Amino acid sequence: MKYGLIGTDVQYSYSKKLHEMMGRDKYELLILKPEQLALFLTKKEFLGINVTMPFKVDCMQYLDNMEQRARQIGSVNTIINQRGFLMGYNTDYIGFMYLLNKNNVDVFGKDCVVMGSGGTSKMIRVALQNKGAGRVRYCSRIKNNGMSYRDLANDIDVQVLINATPVGRYPNIEDKPVDIREMKSLETVIDINYDPYTSALGVDAKERGLKYVGGIDMLVMQAGAAHKLFTNKRVSDNEIDKLTKKIIRGSINIVLIGMMGSGKSTIGKKLAKKLKKRFVDTDDLLEQSADASIAQIINARGIDEFRKMESNLIDRCSSLKNAVIATGGGAIENIDNIRKLRKNGLIVFLNRDLDKAIKSVFEEGNKKRPLAVDEVTYKRLYEERYEKYRMCADIIIEDTDDIKTIIKEIIEKAGI
Repeated sequence: MKYGLIGTDVQYSYSKKLHEMMGRDKYELLILKPEQLALFLTKKEFLGINVTMPFKVDCMQYLDNMEQRARQIGSVNTIINQRGFLMGYNTDYIGFMYLLNKNNVDVFGKDCVVMGSGGTSKMIRVALQNKGAGRVRYCSRIKNNGMSYRDLANDIDVQVLINATPVGRYPNIEDKPVDIREMKSLETVIDINYDPYTSALGVDAKERGLKYVGGIDMLVMQAGAAHKLFTNKRVSDNEIDKLTKKIIRGSINIVLIGMMGSGKSTIGKKLAKKLKKRFVDTDDLLEQSADASIAQIINARGIDEFRKMESNLIDRCSSLKNAVIATGGGAIENIDNIRKLRKNGLIVFLNRDLDKAIKSVFEEGNKKRPLAVDEVTYKRLYEERYEKYRMCADIIIEDTDDIKTIIKEIIEKAGI
């Protein structure tokens, strides 16, 4: 191959898509076993490659030279073949610094811990030191010179936690390297994995009200820096921002929550069309799978059984990509539903004016709304659920009668 990415687990990588978007039409993803690395690099049948886990350190022994930064870090993620002379670089450093700056992550004087002991962890530790972090430690599954995950889970001093391991990335999105509940001083969680959009670790951080940053910004910027090495053409920050939005738009789900009558289905269909995403209505899917209406399901099986069916369906929907998902009004009653949907989705609360929502519901008729049989019951449900909606939401859209304005606001607030 001329250009591409090598690693043991690259089939889910966004790198091919990114480099093709930057104009590199022949960029390959190549899975190598550890025992194949030496032959691949000594044959030198490529012009430029990116390197990912677990080869960022091991590849260095086959290089003819390295830039000073890569040498300082002790890790290489980009190799250029200059007529048989292999030169190593570390563009991950550029990407990580960009991530910190773009997301206003302040590490100066902070107690920072990096999970992982490989090449990416080495890079992050150097970057943190260069940004003036107060203390930089690392942990791994096997306690060497660093901490173990068990030690970390009980550490009350850590303020900035960074996951530089593959734990929690697609398709194993339920996994997380550590439980952060006992980290009393924790302020910021960064997960350099970018798929799913919010890792299980990130969901925990958001539920605690901590600052969370995923790895998509780092991914795109390091790819832009590698592209410059491949082509000698710089990718501007404006282009990086556009590429990031395109990647997010093409993968992330938009999840609509809110009361019945808030317009989730109507807005969801138009939003999906605008963003070229699939539209999914969980109530409709539930009725199709049960071959019965929501009212019939609740009347025949009871509300508890209905909620179990709804949660099972949402579990399946949470694995979707590039979809707009309209949920039932009571989906937020089970916080696990939101945890699942949040991993690859942004939660949008459509907070329609109460009187307008009631008018919409009861003008349509109430056949599909068995839990709100009259206006009094509707208002009671709204009051019970209101704080849950706000707590679950990444984005809140206050009432507007203009669907185009709502869609525009969702897109702007989602950053896509």
